Amino acid sequence: MNTVVVAGSDGCLLVDPGVHTDELATLAAEIRERFGRCVLAVSSHPHWDHLLWSTGLGEVPRLASGRGCEFLAEPGRLSACRAEAVAEVPDCDAALLGVVSSLRDEGRSGRIEWGGPRVEFVVHDGHAPGHLGLFVPGDGVLIAGDMCSDDEVPLLDLAARDPLGDYWDGLNKLARLAGDRCEVLVPGHGGVACGGAEIRARFGRDRAYLDSLAAGGPVADARLGEGAPGWLVAEHEAAMAWSVRRKSSG
Repeated sequence: MNTVVVAGSDGCLLVDPGVHTDELATLAAEIRERFGRCVLAVSSHPHWDHLLWSTGLGEVPRLASGRGCEFLAEPGRLSACRAEAVAEVPDCDAALLGVVSSLRDEGRSGRIEWGGPRVEFVVHDGHAPGHLGLFVPGDGVLIAGDMCSDDEVPLLDLAARDPLGDYWDGLNKLARLAGDRCEVLVPGHGGVACGGAEIRARFGRDRAYLDSLAAGGPVADARLGEGAPGWLVAEHEAAMAWSVRRKSSG
């Protein structure tokens, strides 16, 4: 998973800290050495791998979107996230997972309030409820969360009322947030995209996938080719089955 650190004058802002215990320990040491301390953290969305934390990172405000916090507050959600985390990372500090509070996002867009460089955000429900997209205009960096990956096809939230519509909305909001200012795109998983041509290609591949999915297939996407992980293929097959059912019932 990709972690983003935004340097400020009195510490740093941390987005999606990481997954494995040794990664978090290394990250904490590097932050102390290079930035002094972490002063604020943001989870891009309420999935377990974006909600982990370590005591080494300090006791700092940890934020998520209002909708993301509401989702985690639903009965059984947080305990399920913690169980998933322990199953994948047995030595994680499950008690610290998901200890987040809501940022001020009533308008579903705005600016992170902190003492460092300007960080803008939008909220959408593509992939997960209350998914945040963040943009650092001073550096031209778009932090996309689990969107626009070169490794993963769009992963829809099939429990939502309108999974395709939500994902389309998310892509469009990310594109509007950064506009022509974007020079670097950081997805939650996969490689970083640099330069306008590569960034536009990322959006284009995701849009083409959604178009094919909406049509009920076929889907021609290199991310599902030979060597694709089984879990990703299974997610795609579930989305395709959902799309076929949707078309047949509509």
